[in-house]
Amino acid sequence: GFNLQEQNFLGTGNTVSIGINKNIYSEQYNLSFLDPFATKDGVSLGYNLLYKKTDGNAANISNYLTDVISGGFNLGFPINENQRFTIGLDIKHTTLKKGQFAPPELPVWIAENGDTFLNFPFAVGWVRDTLDKPIFPTEGSQQRLSGLVAIPGSDLTYYKISAKDQHYFSLAKDLVVKVMGSAAYGDGYGGTETLPFFDNYFAGGVNSVRGWRDNTLGPRDHCKPLV
Repeated sequence: GFNLQEQNFLGTGNTVSIGINKNIYSEQYNLSFLDPFATKDGVSLGYNLLYKKTDGNAANISNYLTDVISGGFNLGFPINENQRFTIGLDIKHTTLKKGQFAPPELPVWIAENGDTFLNFPFAVGWVRDTLDKPIFPTEGSQQRLSGLVAIPGSDLTYYKISAKDQHYFSLAKDLVVKVMGSAAYGDGYGGTETLPFFDNYFAGGVNSVRGWRDNTLGPRDHCKPLV
C-alpha cells in the first residue's frame, strides 16, 4: 500500500490525502481534501473520491466481484472541546458481477435487484474523545455513534447504524489496558427487503476474532465453509 497525507498543503492549513492499497481480495484508490476551519466557528469541510474493486471469493465471502466508484462531501461541527458532530452525502455507483462458480442465490438476487446501482448514502456521526494522545493513548476514552441511510431515489434503499466505546487505563509505566465494545445493525427499507449482501457485516481474522479466517464469521452462502 501507499498512503500520503499533507496536513498543511501549500501552506493553506488544509489536509490532502492520497492512498493506493492492494491485497489479495481488494484494490482501492482514494483521494480526499479537508479544510478543518472552513468557517471561523471551526466547521470543517471535506471532499472525497474513491474507487474500490473487491473479489468476494478471495475475501472468503462468496463468488462475486464488485466495482465501486464514489464521491461526496462532509461537514464537521464542533460541539465542545471533546465532542464533534458530522454529516456527509456521497454518490456511489456499484457494479456487481457473478464469479465463475457463483452460488444459486446470486443470480436470483440479481434478477430481483439488478447488477448496477446508483445510491446516495447520507451519513451522520457523533464522537466524544478524551484520549490523552491520538496515537498510542494511555488514558481516556472515546465513544462513537454513526448512522448511514441510502436516501429515497437510490436504486437500493437501506440503512446501517453502529456504536463503539473504548477506554484506556494506565496500570503501570509500560502497561496499558484497553477495554472496547462495539455493535452494528443494518437492514433494507422501502423496495429493498434486506441489507445488500455485499454490505453485510463480517468478522474473523487477526484484527477481529483470532482462530477464524478473515470474513468467515457472518452470513454465508451455502457453497462457502465456515472455517
